[in-house]
Amino acid sequence: MLLYEHNRTEDIISRLVAIAKMIRTSIIITYAFFGGILLALLGALATAKGNTVGGGFMGLLIGAGIGYLIGKSVAGLVTVFIEWMAQVLVAQGEIVNALKKRSQ
Repeated sequence: MLLYEHNRTEDIISRLVAIAKMIRTSIIITYAFFGGILLALLGALATAKGNTVGGGFMGLLIGAGIGYLIGKSVAGLVTVFIEWMAQVLVAQGEIVNALKKRSQ
């Protein structure tokens, strides 16, 4: 028999929301970091020999900005997916609860 516990579902959903916030922050930081490093290396390699530091610094700034924007997009998709999981969990609980009431 299926058992539905509303308090347990609330606890699971609050943990999912906390995980989503943590994942969102870590995704944005990771994308900004690696984007900055990648474009810093490319900028240093692409500039003339006398200006590798300036090219690397500009690449770092531009890469971090692009990585931040891409990271926000990916983090938004992850957040939507986790919220969808929480909604499915609540809907399943409501369906089980309604079926229990109907069978009694």
